[in-house]
Amino acid sequence: MPVIGVFSAGEEEAEACAKALESWDASHLILPSGAGSRVDELTSDIDGLLITGRGDLAPNWRPQERVLDSDCSWEASGSSLLTAGLGIDLPILAIGRGFQLLNILLRGSLLSNVLAHSDESPESERGFARHRIWISPGSKLANALGSGGRVRVTSEHGNGIREAQKSRRLLASANTLEDGIIEALESPYHRWVLGVQFHPEFSGQLPRQFQGIFGALVDYAEGTRLERST
Repeated sequence: MPVIGVFSAGEEEAEACAKALESWDASHLILPSGAGSRVDELTSDIDGLLITGRGDLAPNWRPQERVLDSDCSWEASGSSLLTAGLGIDLPILAIGRGFQLLNILLRGSLLSNVLAHSDESPESERGFARHRIWISPGSKLANALGSGGRVRVTSEHGNGIREAQKSRRLLASANTLEDGIIEALESPYHRWVLGVQFHPEFSGQLPRQFQGIFGALVDYAEGTRLERST
């Protein structure tokens, strides 16, 4: 059974992710804040990495060259874990604020005040907005869901990414139909690295097929586990 490391900005997201992973027969390990010098030890204990957080990174946030053990911020710990995970080619799923962090770490940037995607939008309901996205057929996201094309998702973010802000090391695999904001990113240089702006861990907010994202993460993590055992 593969072990997925879960790093979250809140208990609600962590619990939802744990439940989603368990439905795919994977165990999980909650990763603590303040990874610091322990990051190599933590990533050696897991077969896949899931980073999630509601809300946004600050548009001007940039990773520090060296993260001190005493820095327990979500951003510092998340950037340490993501950097380590990318370095050893772990399967990675980055959700919400984790999606934004992935783009920043790979030298992208953020666009601020994307109000149509936040709970301040006139179309928002129950704390989140709804909009339609286009998922590119043949992408990692489409393969995880079983198909590409149009689908409706929810969002609760105020910052976003367009082509001008996207890292050159990432490919956009989903865009909002109304305004072109990128909703999914993936790496062509790694085995399986996917970032999504929406939150599939909250299963009641999205169509059922979005649970396949966790299934794909678990499948690739199982491959990592088998490779390590040989």
